[in-house]
Amino acid sequence: MTHGFIRDYWDLSYGKIQKFLEWFQAENALSDEAKTVFANEYVRYGFSAVWRNRDARAKMSKQNQRKWVEDFYSLPLTRQLLAYANPQGRLAAKMAKTLQSRNVAKVLRLAATIDFISVHFSGLLTHLRQSR
Repeated sequence: MTHGFIRDYWDLSYGKIQKFLEWFQAENALSDEAKTVFANEYVRYGFSAVWRNRDARAKMSKQNQRKWVEDFYSLPLTRQLLAYANPQGRLAAKMAKTLQSRNVAKVLRLAATIDFISVHFSGLLTHLRQSR
């Protein structure tokens, strides 16, 4: 997850994955293995966006954060990729399973937990990101 706040983070990340997918499809190279790679990145970007929505600079109320997650599940790439996510890292795997549960409250709770850890125990968050 990028540390700096970028207002258009989700739009840029979504567009990047979408363009790569389109290119792979055009080249007939979109295997299940490629979908897993894209899905793992998509989970990271998606969860990072949920986490970033908690930032005061995002100016999102809790209700708007909840709506954002609900809308996330209706996106074409979410429908196409989420089932393929299977990341290796402990934190990434937890994020993927939480998103795959489609439980909005759970997603928001995990984002709040990650936010708390990043503020109060940043070394632990680094360890969780790197552990498998």
